[in-house]
Amino acid sequence: MKALHIKTACAAIVGVALALSAIPSADAETNLRFNRWLPPSHFLQKIVIDGWMNDVAKVTEGRVKPQITAAGVGGPKRQYQVVADGIVDVGWIAHGYTPGEFPLTEFVELPFLGDSGEAISVAYWNTYNKYLLPAKEHRATHLVTLHTHTPGHVYNKKRAIKTIADFKGLKIRANNRTTTKFLKSVGASPLFMSVTTMGDGLAKGVLDGTVFTDEAFVNFRIQKQVKYALKFPGGLYNTSFATVMNKDAWKKISAQDRAAISKISGAAFARKAGREWDRQERMGEKTLAGIGVQTTRLEGKFLELIRAKVSGFEKDWIKAADAKGFDGSAILRHFRKEIADYQEKM
Repeated sequence: MKALHIKTACAAIVGVALALSAIPSADAETNLRFNRWLPPSHFLQKIVIDGWMNDVAKVTEGRVKPQITAAGVGGPKRQYQVVADGIVDVGWIAHGYTPGEFPLTEFVELPFLGDSGEAISVAYWNTYNKYLLPAKEHRATHLVTLHTHTPGHVYNKKRAIKTIADFKGLKIRANNRTTTKFLKSVGASPLFMSVTTMGDGLAKGVLDGTVFTDEAFVNFRIQKQVKYALKFPGGLYNTSFATVMNKDAWKKISAQDRAAISKISGAAFARKAGREWDRQERMGEKTLAGIGVQTTRLEGKFLELIRAKVSGFEKDWIKAADAKGFDGSAILRHFRKEIADYQEKM
């Protein structure tokens, strides 16, 4: 019996030792490979994402070391999957590139939410984090942050859009389900195309225009491909973005360093991304005006007609959220209040 007890005790000690060895040490070093598919010079990559990666190294005192790929692994549509599969450790994704895969994120795409990417981004993270994390839409990864860009509008190189009839027949790039539905509702022909291939589509006449932002024409160096802009108060749409990390990579980081990284992620990351996007948009607006792009402001009866066209979008999202066990109306009320309160303080 004594021999049996000794064997049992030894086995228990070995088990505990193995378990403890699996817990990351605060002194352990971890390399994080970030998958860069945006141009290295793009402000979001250079200032926001690279800045966050550098901050990760600082707050962990060098124990977590960022490594950025020289070129993107997989196309824009596959960014979530390459992170989930562990091909890379961290990635930046556009939810709209895989329509229907992250349906609850689509409340941030709704029209007329606000004029500040910073306000909407922070409110987006806070609202999603408060209400929708139980949906586990990003369950194959660790969710680092959510954010959006400065609210987007409609641009083209054919004609000024001053009535709904002016949309008819225009081939306009759409980037998510919200903009696709909108363009169909006004008689345009939506074509889905990633931002990295859109410039070529405009140059070759495959596209007449796109949903976009002023800064994007400048930062992707395709400002010569636009002549007319239709601006929506509060934006026609926003694009939902996320930074995600491979679950195993996250687990390899010590609890102390995970806590430090979390402090510079979430709302802090969203604020930085939205604020920089707003700054870039102000510069982009000046650039487009300087090269003669004609801007029409959506207002009056035209605005009322467009509001009627999109009135069902919110109802559709609420219905989808309710079907998954979430109070869609309450979530949108909270979201809009956060945006309004934030913008009031800016």
